[in-house]
Amino acid sequence: LSVTQLAALEQPVTIGQPVRLRCTVHNHGREPVTDLPLELKVDGKRIEQRRISLAAGTDFNETFVHRFAVSGEHRVQVSLPADSLPLDDQRWLSVPVRDRLRVLLVNGRPAGQSLGRATDYLSLALQPRTARNSPGASAATASVIEPELISDGELANRDLTPYDCVFLCDVALFTEREAQQLETYLKAGGGVIWAMGDQVRADTNNNVLYRDGQGILPA
Repeated sequence: LSVTQLAALEQPVTIGQPVRLRCTVHNHGREPVTDLPLELKVDGKRIEQRRISLAAGTDFNETFVHRFAVSGEHRVQVSLPADSLPLDDQRWLSVPVRDRLRVLLVNGRPAGQSLGRATDYLSLALQPRTARNSPGASAATASVIEPELISDGELANRDLTPYDCVFLCDVALFTEREAQQLETYLKAGGGVIWAMGDQVRADTNNNVLYRDGQGILPA
């Protein structure tokens, strides 16, 4: 027997969020196995044990659900009773848990009236004021997403590294420097979402970002 896979199905993982931890157990033998204990540990502490059965030569998938109460790097382990090859009877997974998700909102449409900017409704959706400010709201009910708003003119001088995602909302045009900045951020694993609008100049976006399919703009 061996544990062949272990993965967290939700990404990124935040405090208090239910996370599905799916593992795969394979029976390499010629006989079925019944009532086999399968154990989940988090940071060395046993969380749950289940009984599984496997036919000969088959895989069995089992999913545990766990909530992490503390941010940081956590070690998850799934294990079977040791057999003649004990090393593959267990599998480990490092799960980084975040206390918040930082999102940068780049506004390309300034406005004097309430909810007139291109980013206003998005900011409200990502971090609803009712959840954040209502009496009795807890960390579990408040949004873990922390949006930060800047104008399109501030993008070139902003370090994007701390952000999990960048929304570009109705931004008219981008310089070559900004295009390179966004490309570097994307290649490092960041997420970029373009939200088009009336201010967007298609010719400039095509030339600087799309570049006949060789750039970072998807279309």
